[in-house]
Amino acid sequence: NEENKAYIEKIKDKLGFNYIYNPMEFNFSHMCNEGASHGNYGMLLFLNDDCEIRHSDWLRRLTNQALILDTGAVGAKLHYPDSKIMQHCGIYSLQVGPAHKLQFKEDTCAYYDRRNLDVRNVIAATGACLMMRKEVFEEVGGFDEGLRVAFNDVDLCYKIYEAGYNNVIDNEVQLWHHESLSRGSDDSPEKMKRHMGERDGLYQRHKELWNEDPATSKIVGT
Repeated sequence: NEENKAYIEKIKDKLGFNYIYNPMEFNFSHMCNEGASHGNYGMLLFLNDDCEIRHSDWLRRLTNQALILDTGAVGAKLHYPDSKIMQHCGIYSLQVGPAHKLQFKEDTCAYYDRRNLDVRNVIAATGACLMMRKEVFEEVGGFDEGLRVAFNDVDLCYKIYEAGYNNVIDNEVQLWHHESLSRGSDDSPEKMKRHMGERDGLYQRHKELWNEDPATSKIVGT
């Protein structure tokens, strides 16, 4: 919004970052690709404006994981605001499509061989908070701009996996995610139709990963 834009313009020179503001029809993939094209460093962080940082070493942890040469994308655990209820601790490829396994579970115990606690491989992680080396992003061609709203992050992670890298979730990096706060929900008939079309498009691109998840049993470490 205009208030956020004014605040960012005020602090960007002091903190030393670029701010690109181009009003356009919503296309998450295009916006991320455009932002990445202006990056002058070796690391890329995609972070939604509805994520709330909860501890000081989150960026260091994501960076350290992403610098491992066989690592592709690195995601974070997301909780619903002001709670320990999980919204995301990795995306899993199921028969119904990509899903946030353990979503809505209380994050107060270990589930399924510590799936919500360890640093571990996943087939994909949400683009709400996703870090990777710029060379990996460019190698796979970035976000597919034909996937404007949904599954673009999954498609990116699938491409990274198919290129031979391991995607990782670091469950020690925990953010609050005010899900769809800035863009709105996808519960209208029109948006649901678009959502299902983008899901079908995802599996046209990655047919071998429909209902297959080769990363579910792989643990990176603690």
